[in-house]
Amino acid sequence: MNRGIRCIDSYTRRCMTEEQRKHFNRLYDGTTQMIKKLCNPGPYQEEFLVHAPCMREVSAEYEDCVRKYQQKIGEVHTRINELNRRPANDSALDIAGRGNELRTVCCSFRDYLVCSQRTVMNKCGEEAAKFTEDFLNQMSFTLIEAHCENYLHGSNQCEDSSASQLSLQLELNFILVIYLYFYRCT
Repeated sequence: MNRGIRCIDSYTRRCMTEEQRKHFNRLYDGTTQMIKKLCNPGPYQEEFLVHAPCMREVSAEYEDCVRKYQQKIGEVHTRINELNRRPANDSALDIAGRGNELRTVCCSFRDYLVCSQRTVMNKCGEEAAKFTEDFLNQMSFTLIEAHCENYLHGSNQCEDSSASQLSLQLELNFILVIYLYFYRCT
């Protein structure tokens, strides 16, 4: 995981402007901190190691949560590509369409978080589910706060979902990749 962070740091230095790096680093500070806590000896790593065997056992069920989320993100990606192929237009319809995509991405990500926690709860119990919830919340806090704070799981805003632009989709996918790595490394 630490090697992955170094790789990401190298990529951002080579491929992003200073402003993009600042935004990226601000969004992923929670993710970086969680990886450091997992990789360094201490109470957090010890707690993780207590839950890791059961969490490894639920990885197949967890993949269902991932598939649902990836399907929604794929649909958003397709719609955004369609919007981007059209001539630039600031019409109310285009603006509303992009706002709807933000809602879809955010609500889908929140659904994914709840699905992951329930999966662990059903197989591993309340303590492991709480650990998973805390882990995911800390990993994604800055990102959700920056883009999705108005879209709460089960709220009217997310009522017909089970949300920004392509950059938000990529940011949420990054967290998903880190989380998948977390489960596969247990």
